[in-house]
Amino acid sequence: MEQEKDLKTLKIIGGIGSLLPFFSFFLKIGPLLGLVSSLLILFAMKELAEISGRREIFKNYLLYFILSLGVIAIIFLGFFGVLGVIGPGILLGAGKKAFLSALFKGGFVLVASFIAAWILGIVASYFLKKSFHEVASVFGVNIFEVTGWIIFLGAILVIVIIGAFLVFPLGNILMAVSFFSLPERFIQKGENQTQ
Repeated sequence: MEQEKDLKTLKIIGGIGSLLPFFSFFLKIGPLLGLVSSLLILFAMKELAEISGRREIFKNYLLYFILSLGVIAIIFLGFFGVLGVIGPGILLGAGKKAFLSALFKGGFVLVASFIAAWILGIVASYFLKKSFHEVASVFGVNIFEVTGWIIFLGAILVIVIIGAFLVFPLGNILMAVSFFSLPERFIQKGENQTQ
């Protein structure tokens, strides 16, 4: 039994969600825009999964979303850990040796949390890549697959800072192009889905 589904709204929701992070740098409500962006894309991916009947699309994206929240949590815990280790030494006026020891421990906590966040970020982006691969194969929009690979590569390259400032913004632009490239309508035919 054929069912025709309209994708116009999802194209807009996903595209806008992909572009919102660029405005978060210029506005004071940046973190709020980041959250709205993530929720818009999450909603769009859920709807794409339901329309196509491919639960893997949303399942993999949801794993990416949850693991990305874990990355943010690790980074915050790392910074608070550094403050917890260094702060008392500064506030209590510890001697030079105690201060240097606290500084070394704080550096270790910061580096360890960064490495843990980096590894978790790579794992998270792998699930994004899997989700986008599925979208590309179902809806015939191959730029989703390219976007997934670019973001995955960006997560790997974060360690050398290139990923954060060059590859991730490119990934977001390609994500917006991917969503805007979705077909206007999708016809679902039983087990075999086509555009």
